[in-house]
Amino acid sequence: MTPGTLNVSLSERYVVTADALIHSHEYFTGETLKFQRCRVPGFRMFIMRPDSHELMETGPGDYARFIELVSPLKLREAWGLQDGSILEVQVEGDEQWWTTPEPLSSSQQAGDCGADR
Repeated sequence: MTPGTLNVSLSERYVVTADALIHSHEYFTGETLKFQRCRVPGFRMFIMRPDSHELMETGPGDYARFIELVSPLKLREAWGLQDGSILEVQVEGDEQWWTTPEPLSSSQQAGDCGADR
């Protein structure tokens, strides 16, 4: 199990481009989980989303306007994040992007932080 996850709210819908899947017959809820590589400056992480969250209608409760980061850190604790903190989340890079180390940066906007588990 991973030490931390963090829910991030987005200003618009985002459809996860799956780099890996756990199929419905492999997961206890019976739905498919999508995983996409992402980088939060300095750290490689994954976005995890059940595919059903992208099938629901748009509106205030639109789950496609949230991503769940799977992290090796408890991000709220490690970076002092609070609800409403701005966090840069980079997605859809190439192999060099994924493997190249990056300096830490928290000054660029991508979404607002939600619950950290």
